[in-house]
Amino acid sequence: MYTYNLSNIEQLLKSFAEKKEKQFRTRFLISGPKHLYTVQVSDIAYFYSEDKITFAVTKDAKNHVIDFPLNKLEEQLDDRMFFRANRQFILSADAIKSIQNHFNGKAVVSVIPPYSETIYISREKVSLLKMWLNS
Repeated sequence: MYTYNLSNIEQLLKSFAEKKEKQFRTRFLISGPKHLYTVQVSDIAYFYSEDKITFAVTKDAKNHVIDFPLNKLEEQLDDRMFFRANRQFILSADAIKSIQNHFNGKAVVSVIPPYSETIYISREKVSLLKMWLNS
């Protein structure tokens, strides 16, 4: 007959809890013109989608083509570091320079490095963005 040791049960429960923690992506393998290279997630300011192509913009303002749509990226990124701003953008907290109120409860976000067009946040997501940035 097997006797249960409380410390063994606690260790087992702890190991299950550790395994359930979600593992987030830490880097991307990028196909360059002559070679493959990696980009660390911590170096990425934001992701955007344009003409069904997804780009990662690093803090040094370089664009890299990513082989994932934003929906898949959103699942792989730590939501404490990245926020899905709209259908076109996923922003890093470090990249957000300012938020300006816009009409009808919307907001406009300025990012670093700058993006060439205006980044809008819907009325529904503005409060979520503010809470996320304030956490």
